[in-house]
Amino acid sequence: DILYKELHPEQGLEMAVYLGDNYEPTRKISIQAGLRFSGYAFLGPNQINLYQPGSELSPSSYVTSLYYEPGSIITRHFNIEPRAAFRFLLGETNSFKVSYNHNVQYLNLISYTSVSTPDDIWKLSNPYMLPTSCDQFAAGYFQNFSQNAIEASAEIYYKRLHNLVEY
Repeated sequence: DILYKELHPEQGLEMAVYLGDNYEPTRKISIQAGLRFSGYAFLGPNQINLYQPGSELSPSSYVTSLYYEPGSIITRHFNIEPRAAFRFLLGETNSFKVSYNHNVQYLNLISYTSVSTPDDIWKLSNPYMLPTSCDQFAAGYFQNFSQNAIEASAEIYYKRLHNLVEY
């Protein structure tokens, strides 16, 4: 038997503005920097359960429900997402690069990671599910061959995730 459950349709609105620039103080040094400002609103129609402050979201801490009309804003988030990349040319065909970027995602993929099943669910951020954010740092060595027709690289990165949702 397959248990079928239809999820309540959700609506959200996302906007973003990005400003960036490249700066080359010397022939060997390049700096690329940018700033992204993003905004998101989780919209009605929807019914949101309210729970006792500071308690787990469970039937025993349920207080009441609020109904939001179609198009009304239930919750909103605003984020600043900086990005920066630095490149240093070591020679004519090789370079060293480092970068940092902060990204925010308002649409969450919820996966059941214990068993390989097709139970992935896409869910919008809401009052109880914060947007997922990520800080990523990277550094690498890049080498070009055959008059820049081929590029080989070795890169390392570190990624720190916040508000990651799993079940």
